[in-house]
Amino acid sequence: MLATLTKYLLFIIYNLYIILCTLFYITVSHLPLIVGYGGINPAGRSSFSHGFKRIIYSALSKAEQSIIIKSLAKQMNLDVTNVTEQQVLDSSLIRQLNKDIINDFILHKETLLSPTKTCEFELDKQDLPCRIPDNWTILNQNQDKIQVQINKNVPLIQHVASTPQVQAAGQIPSGIILEKLYQQSHLHPRALQMSIYAASDALLSLGFDWQTIYSHVNPDKIGVYAGSAMGSLSKQGIAGFMQAAYKGVRPSSKQLAFSFTEMPGDFVSAYILGSVGTTGTMVGACASFLYNLKNATNDIRSGKCQFALVGSAEAPVTMETIEAYRSMTALAEDRQLAKLDNVSIPNYRRACRPFSSNCGFVISESAQFVVLMSEELALTLGAKIHGMVGDVFVNADGIKRSISAPGIGNYITLLRAAQATQTILDKKALQNNTFIHAHGTGTPQNRVTESDCLNEMAKAFSIDNIPVTAIKAYLGHSIGSAGADQLVGALGTWETGILPGIETIDHIADDVQSSNLAFLLKHKQVDPDFYKACLINSKGFGGNNATALILSPKEAYNFLYKRASTAQRVAYEKQLEQTKETAKQQEEENIQNDIQPIYRFGEATATTDDLNLNSNDITIPGFKHKIKFDYTSPYSDSESS
Repeated sequence: MLATLTKYLLFIIYNLYIILCTLFYITVSHLPLIVGYGGINPAGRSSFSHGFKRIIYSALSKAEQSIIIKSLAKQMNLDVTNVTEQQVLDSSLIRQLNKDIINDFILHKETLLSPTKTCEFELDKQDLPCRIPDNWTILNQNQDKIQVQINKNVPLIQHVASTPQVQAAGQIPSGIILEKLYQQSHLHPRALQMSIYAASDALLSLGFDWQTIYSHVNPDKIGVYAGSAMGSLSKQGIAGFMQAAYKGVRPSSKQLAFSFTEMPGDFVSAYILGSVGTTGTMVGACASFLYNLKNATNDIRSGKCQFALVGSAEAPVTMETIEAYRSMTALAEDRQLAKLDNVSIPNYRRACRPFSSNCGFVISESAQFVVLMSEELALTLGAKIHGMVGDVFVNADGIKRSISAPGIGNYITLLRAAQATQTILDKKALQNNTFIHAHGTGTPQNRVTESDCLNEMAKAFSIDNIPVTAIKAYLGHSIGSAGADQLVGALGTWETGILPGIETIDHIADDVQSSNLAFLLKHKQVDPDFYKACLINSKGFGGNNATALILSPKEAYNFLYKRASTAQRVAYEKQLEQTKETAKQQEEENIQNDIQPIYRFGEATATTDDLNLNSNDITIPGFKHKIKFDYTSPYSDSESS
């Protein structure tokens, strides 16, 4: 009798537990877990923290250094048996512009020629301009060859070879040939080539293939939130169609389309994922990545999305872009760098000096993608957790004197992020177990304004000596991808137990506010579990400010396990071991041969004839699950009344 009663009680308790769990999932936000990341920037490939390890190279053991040299050498198409350590190191991170860019630095100067006597020349009749210039006299109009006489001043555009006044840049490691990465890559702008590499790297880091994800997710629960703040700036993109008329050629049919800022996300959706889910980008200058991270996080938390690929791709290391930023006095010019050190030849490796005596930022290229999953999908697939997005805060600057000048918005984002850290974790975690990845551009203005924002935030929450780092010191400023570089750097600290120091500087400038900040000038070994949170800070032209709260892997697992039953946890941990083993094999393959990008061009495409649809749902070939039309109105009668 007692045994039967006990059995019934256990049955009732179990069902109550199921009901409570169901209510919990309905009322509580889903977890935006970081389960993978990848990319390409001046430090090399990002997955498995390889790029991060290039940044902290001097703090690694000899064995780890050897692995990084071998991996970078493969990426750079060098003979691993012949290459020297210094050769690889010198060809990565911030350095002098590649020779092909310097040689391509040709300006155009308008000159007025004044003929000392009558000048005549001949041209084909078909080349005669529709509007004859005022200083032309046509001598024979009825022949195939037209003779033209000029006896007045003639404007002439000269090609003038010049030496760039800015030669420091953050370029992907020398020798990486993006044009040969995948089918048709030679036709694509550099930013899109990098997007394919970066998104492929992120997906290959997961430890399970894309089809496995497809079999567990509804097609409309997949999202790609990625773009480029400045668009595709190379000749296959914006530069090509903007220069066409001046060069006397026609723009190609693709240059304009390739230039749209959302194109990195479009390429990933079409040619890597084959996704029919959410897509698009939100542009916010140098804070663009965090803007997209915010949108993806909100969609994961609300349940609108279960799998999100968040990224950015920027390739601004071009002659035109460098000159444009230089004209704003924003970049570190060679003569200014040399003056800082009282030398004749600048030290390009130390061109970016955040929060120290400095003279401007260093332009850089980068493409990074981060994979987010909801907790249900992560538990089902046995995904490895690298961290979790606590939240992302965005605020504008208000009325401004100059659109490029900083304002008050960053104070708001930082204070909101700090308060969120304290709320999600606790006050002790904010005060003792949080570090900051500063925007840290290396300009005189940034060192003053951002340091004041950070310091005032620390004072407001009674934080003493919060660690601050700035990895633009090594990578340069990749504009829309800058926040992604910082996030990958934060994940690298939790992976390796090393906080990167700002080793391009030897002092903090006098006008930097630092009473409550601890700027790291050297790499610091830490317990990976000590830091529970990181604040990623971004400041962008136009008053685009964003601060992201990222939680450590340990804290993410704590949140995950609170929502999992014992059975779910046991099954997850068993699957996780297989995930880790597969990811390890992928990492070893990457070291040996670099990654083989995913590019699904030319595969069979679905047409309207392939769809099975009705008023309740739609079935799409290649997807296991249907898209169900279960929309409910967010405007209830009670609210409207």
